[in-house]
Amino acid sequence: PRAVVHCPTTHAYFRRPPFPLKALLDAGANVCLGTDSLASSPTLSMFETLRLCGREHPWLTGARLLAMATTAPAAARILAASAPSALLSRLNPALLPAAVCLPPTSG
Repeated sequence: PRAVVHCPTTHAYFRRPPFPLKALLDAGANVCLGTDSLASSPTLSMFETLRLCGREHPWLTGARLLAMATTAPAAARILAASAPSALLSRLNPALLPAAVCLPPTSG
């Protein structure tokens, strides 16, 4: 496939088997992170999506997680071409691992 979009919160909601992220990445797939609907996810927050994916796949680096939410979708033309560069110019990937490890926020 050209790209695979994974929504960890919806995947968990439907109690699917573990997402084969490593196998897809090893096969060269462009894996993107996204959100779905509030009907199948407790939040549409990309920060929560990044945290959950990081917890489920602790071998992922913060930089890889960030790329899966920004540059990977851009490469698949899921986001407007200018969005990732605008986003990345404001984010420091070195800070992402700490953000991903934060406990979930409460209501």
